[in-house]
Amino acid sequence: MARRWETVQVSLLLLALLVIFFGKAILLGRKLLPVDIAYTDPVYLRYAPAEFTKPHNILLYDQAYQFYPWRVYVSQALRRGFLPFWNPYVYCGTPLMAEDQPAVFYPLNILSYVFHPPDAVLFTALARLLLAGLATYWLARTIGGGRFGALVSTLIFTFSGFMIVWLGHPHTNVAAWLPALFLTVEWLHRRISLRHVAFVALVVAAQLTGGHAETALYTLTAGGVYYLFRLVTAWWGDRRLRSAMIRLLSFAAAVVLGFSLASVHLLPFGEWLQYSAELQWRTGLGGLRATRLGPKQWLAGVLPMLLPNVFNNPTWPGEYRSFFPGWNFVEQTLYVGVIGLALAAAVTVARCRDKQVWFWAALGLTTLGAALRLPVFDWVNYLPLFNIAAYGRFRLIYTFCMSVLAGLGAQDILERVKREGVLRVAIGFLTGLVVVGIFLFLATPRILSELHAGTPTAEVRQLSKAALLRAFSVSNVGMYWPLLIASAGVLILTLYLLCPALTKRVGRVRLAGLAARLRLAEQTARLRISWAGRQILGQTIMAASLLLLVAVDLFALGMGYHTTIREELIFPVTPALQLVKSDRDIFRVVGTNIDLMPNTCIVHGLYDVRGLDFPGRRYQELCLAIGGQDWLGYGILFTDRLQPRLLGLLNVKYVLTSSRLGPKRLRYLRLLDTDKDIKIYQNLSCLPRAFVVHRVRVSEDSQNVLRILLDPEFDLGSEIVLEKPPPLDFATGVAEVDAELFQLESGSAQPSGSAQATVEIPRYELVPE
Repeated sequence: MARRWETVQVSLLLLALLVIFFGKAILLGRKLLPVDIAYTDPVYLRYAPAEFTKPHNILLYDQAYQFYPWRVYVSQALRRGFLPFWNPYVYCGTPLMAEDQPAVFYPLNILSYVFHPPDAVLFTALARLLLAGLATYWLARTIGGGRFGALVSTLIFTFSGFMIVWLGHPHTNVAAWLPALFLTVEWLHRRISLRHVAFVALVVAAQLTGGHAETALYTLTAGGVYYLFRLVTAWWGDRRLRSAMIRLLSFAAAVVLGFSLASVHLLPFGEWLQYSAELQWRTGLGGLRATRLGPKQWLAGVLPMLLPNVFNNPTWPGEYRSFFPGWNFVEQTLYVGVIGLALAAAVTVARCRDKQVWFWAALGLTTLGAALRLPVFDWVNYLPLFNIAAYGRFRLIYTFCMSVLAGLGAQDILERVKREGVLRVAIGFLTGLVVVGIFLFLATPRILSELHAGTPTAEVRQLSKAALLRAFSVSNVGMYWPLLIASAGVLILTLYLLCPALTKRVGRVRLAGLAARLRLAEQTARLRISWAGRQILGQTIMAASLLLLVAVDLFALGMGYHTTIREELIFPVTPALQLVKSDRDIFRVVGTNIDLMPNTCIVHGLYDVRGLDFPGRRYQELCLAIGGQDWLGYGILFTDRLQPRLLGLLNVKYVLTSSRLGPKRLRYLRLLDTDKDIKIYQNLSCLPRAFVVHRVRVSEDSQNVLRILLDPEFDLGSEIVLEKPPPLDFATGVAEVDAELFQLESGSAQPSGSAQATVEIPRYELVPE
């Protein structure tokens, strides 16, 4: 009963903090969606609200263009009573349930199917953070963190940089279950039962269906390493091999069961992945080979641990431009707060021989080294599967380890009679952070300016310099607030350290006279009671102050990070879109450059040939041949070098563009209407969604296939090109043809008339899906 009441108390505290954190969305009725980014699209630009100047956070574009449209489509499909196996709105159709990131079977996504999609974004975010916080709390309590230490761990992980900046992405679908994985693994180690095996299996399955396979790879590996650590240390203590083997088999059974439960998601995804362009890129010249890091990157990579905005913040005024070329704010986030960092470092130093502390510190430092690709640690990134994953996701494991260590350190500080060394180390470390932070604040602008010295144009160099000066000015508290928090932490912990001495001085009574001596025992007892009361009061004040500092520190980073918007501004139907939607025919559309961004057509019920996800290899090649630009590994038509003939083959009837098209393109297009900056063209080369041809050409070279298709003399409507010959029993069709009759005389054929004949000929139905 006490445990349940404690859970209720922590839940209420977390909910109160979440209400404060998401106050605009919860209290003002706004939607937690960054779709103000859509108003940079020329299709929507002229219909932006009057107050719009730039997107609140430009780095959240994939939440607007990827995840929200998928959420809308899946919700609509389920409400209509069918599973969305196929998404016909992008890439000429994709196997939606075989793709990873839509996460159709993810447990918490049931909120997306029950509630209105714009509302579901907020509800699922709250559910993930609440789950992460509660599981972190009970893990810290289970391993001996105490109530105060568990609260510190909960605050740090729930509102950490990783959890907040990735909140609208499928990364946190998986990350939210990381504490639950460690907790259930700990339960299984302590007591083997079917119930605990089931708990581990359910958590494993939830992570695998979360929509981010590489994050699940890291979390499940970390959970497995933790279980092995607990297994080995237990065996080392009692040397009971049979017990260790039973524990190991129980864990293996739980993992296998978890994978089995998630197989409805994993099997289709695994089959689709092998045909994707993304896998080809990661196993080829992309991935690890394309991202060599050196000393400059290693040093820069640790700076966000202390100054999270050191490379700029996308929510600050002005155009967002990373101060470190090639990096962005989201990918480099390592922030767990200066208080959390100091507490984690302090307990690691003061209790370095404690096996529990040693494990968390070793795991945290190893994953940090792998995330930064430091020498020795980088070998992890070359292991199978890890060599095709995004190594930066190791930052999640580092964040979690620091959160747990910080909780252990906070509890030790509260019980300083036992662990006063932790308190002293924490004060020293915080003081060092302040000194180092001041140096970085003064020196970093000059260092970063040197990085921009090689920028091609003087205009860009000037813009970068001006942005640096603004960011590192004294008036921009957002750059150096961690130093203020660290200074406050030094003050609070120093006063707490001095508290016993102050208490003794205040409570000291100079006993003089015979009467006083006779009452010595009574006075001594009163002094002890007074000292104990003041000690408890000092602990309470310190604990409350430290929790407040942790919350303020992390809220300062994340509270304004996510965009909120009025519902009526979410992807409005403009006149250009209304014109296209009024056509009841079956067709597809395409935009040029950033006109009608890929995936937005899902929201409007229009079919596009572009998309924002892994395309198939052959489809990506076709996109590039049509005039597309391969952007971040995606085959997307970000160009106006369109090939209307090939677009017609894909059933593209309408082209929306703000660009000026050349005469070669315009001869295949007819201008229908103009909506402010957007021109709507009809593609005169548009072919039906499905049609029949009777001629086939075989070319086993894929590049030669593209050359044939691009040949203006090739008739796309009457012949197809295959990479392999069709099977002998391929379907045939019946057709009536005119035939000449010949009479054979003396070895020669002489015409004798004509007739109609019914013959079987090859019949190929082409459906560009």
